[in-house]
Amino acid sequence: MPRDTLLDFFQDFAELDDEFLIHDDGFHARHFRYREIADRARAFAARLREVAIGHDDKVILYGENRPEWIIALWGCLLEGVIAVPIDYRSSPEFVERIKNIVAARMVLTGEETGMYDGPAPVASTEPVTITKDQTAEIIFTSGATAEPKGVIITHRNILANIVPVEGEVKKYLRYARPFAPIRFLNLLPLSHMFGQAMATFIPPMLPGVVVFMRGFAPNEILRQIRTRRISVLVSVPQILEILRAHLVQTFPELRRFKPWKGHWLRRWWRYRKVHRLFGWKFWSFIVGAAPLPADLEAFFSELGFLVIQGYGLTETAPIVTLNHPFHARRGSVGKPIGGVEVKIAADGEILVRGDNVTSGYFQHPEETARAFEGGWFHTGDIGVLKDNGELTILGRKKEMIVTPEGLNVFPEDVESVLKQQPGVRDAAVIGTDRVHAVLILDHGADAGEIVRRANLRLADFQRVRSFSMWPYDEFPHTEGTGKLKRLDIARGTPPAASAGHLDIPLENLTSLERVERMVALGLDEAEISGLAETGATPASTVADFPAWNRRALARAARRIFLPGFLLPLNRIFAHVHAHGLENLNNLEPPVVFAANHQSYMDVPAILCALPARWRYRVAPAMRKEFFEEHFHGRSFTNSLNYYLSTLFFNAFPIPQREPGALATLRYIGELGNEKWCLLIFPEGVMTDLGEVKTFQPGVGMIATKLGIPVVPIRIQGMDRVLHKSWRMARPGRVNITFGAPLRLEGGDYQAVAKQVEEAVRRL
Repeated sequence: MPRDTLLDFFQDFAELDDEFLIHDDGFHARHFRYREIADRARAFAARLREVAIGHDDKVILYGENRPEWIIALWGCLLEGVIAVPIDYRSSPEFVERIKNIVAARMVLTGEETGMYDGPAPVASTEPVTITKDQTAEIIFTSGATAEPKGVIITHRNILANIVPVEGEVKKYLRYARPFAPIRFLNLLPLSHMFGQAMATFIPPMLPGVVVFMRGFAPNEILRQIRTRRISVLVSVPQILEILRAHLVQTFPELRRFKPWKGHWLRRWWRYRKVHRLFGWKFWSFIVGAAPLPADLEAFFSELGFLVIQGYGLTETAPIVTLNHPFHARRGSVGKPIGGVEVKIAADGEILVRGDNVTSGYFQHPEETARAFEGGWFHTGDIGVLKDNGELTILGRKKEMIVTPEGLNVFPEDVESVLKQQPGVRDAAVIGTDRVHAVLILDHGADAGEIVRRANLRLADFQRVRSFSMWPYDEFPHTEGTGKLKRLDIARGTPPAASAGHLDIPLENLTSLERVERMVALGLDEAEISGLAETGATPASTVADFPAWNRRALARAARRIFLPGFLLPLNRIFAHVHAHGLENLNNLEPPVVFAANHQSYMDVPAILCALPARWRYRVAPAMRKEFFEEHFHGRSFTNSLNYYLSTLFFNAFPIPQREPGALATLRYIGELGNEKWCLLIFPEGVMTDLGEVKTFQPGVGMIATKLGIPVVPIRIQGMDRVLHKSWRMARPGRVNITFGAPLRLEGGDYQAVAKQVEEAVRRL
């Protein structure tokens, strides 16, 4: 059917019941279906109407990749509201500047539904008319001191990109069905047009699944690809650099890597260990937002992976050329997509014309006029167009630095900040994908300290990564205009080996701080704890989190074992009396059961007290160190006792003293997603005299990160049935009291844990 606006795509997927988005925030994953995203987008559009935000009003989208971002984008498109995406790594000051430039009515951050500034007039009930030339988005370049330029993107521009792609996709859909669903791990920011296309517009054509994750640690990327059965990784070239370094470290034979001719199936077999690491369903990298080095493309191609790259700019919404997945050629960025024309100017600059090209820059008619000549858009890039239509990029005409993440850095912005530092006589910034500062300093000035101070005032992607000293009194300048001759400066820059490099020290962290930092920085736990430096991974730190114990056969075994043997045996000694069960009446799984800890018999006693509909949905957490202490230092994952506990109690290990907390939290997140109820003992130790001890902050993190109710449980009398120091149980009365469910929020985990503790004490 013809595509008049982007809303035609929305209507196509709005009724699909297939899975669409998975958001893994580092702790647990949330899953959304196409129909659910569409319903939430309509609800967000209704909210915009309620606060009288409508046609041509501006809404800023400022946050990391997450389903709420896509919901907000579609909600804006439905109402004719203009979305203004801003990279989540940009400074709040930059966001404020953009807000003032476009007169934004709302700023959306993270998972918030939005903040509205000002009164709410009566919403209009008039139907919204959307045309191809309706502005869909304004995407700004990021300059710290220079005036940002907003690229106007219309429905027509985006349609000109995705309709040709849809036509090609339909030709090959029948071949994709045996591998469905195609899952994309999308690491490109949604504030980037290519990241948007690969998350919002192209996957519904299949339909496919899009996974968002936090961080860029290679182990975590590989874990996501392998466990979620990812087929395609969408990223910037830097991610491939990170993965190559990790693969070379994992497989030392790759250090002697040389191109090997042969069919890709033979290459795949030769490097099957690498493919096992990625998982058998993974087959392709789609790379955008920055140039892909030829050696990097060759490395992964030789391993038997398909590497697809294209060429585009924000101003072209964004695709100009794209390699065909089944006809990709190394070193080429492909041929122009349908409806797009490309030619090379006399000076080698790439010129583009087509419906995908922006109409200009927001409130910048002079910049718009300079960017176009005779209807052709000047890209600022240098390239060669072959006779067969394939385009090769040779370099950039502009002086702008494009980081490996695909972000634009303007040298003048960084130089301005550097020159404001005491001791700096002059500064020049050069680079191709990294920001390198060349400095002329006063005698005695500390270059490292100067760069560190300057970096505090710069956005992360603008920060100086290396620096060197200029050996002369001044930089070369052009005659007349006095502009820096950056090419001459680059030729005189000392070798990389003599350039300074900045290291960011990591403070001593508590276990929860370590987990928070790992997720925020995208690091592995081994990297934080120092294990990565030695290459050691103690067996005791590797937990076994099976899935088989939640399958039908294991659940059936528990249905027989618990009522047929364990619970009757427990009742011989523990005469359990349950109280407060009415607090469970209006609840549905999952919940967190948080109990004080008196005895090794606490878990079966609580299972005795619970009604059957809850009893068989419980997953108790058991101290990881318990197994190690009781099985003479052997790896607990090899212990028969561990597997019996896993089978008959659905138990899982939770570390208290050693690394492994992040892996455990992720497993807990999986349990929550599958509607299992966690049973935890936040004290971490058993009672001595029946008292309730201090609850550890881990329960606070679990409760707030999972966002599910916490049911406090008070156990009384179990220490007189089986004290932790006894070898044999004695008959006695045990009271198990269930409290009212708590819904907890906040980032102060100790304070949240205190709320749970006080609730238990009151029972």
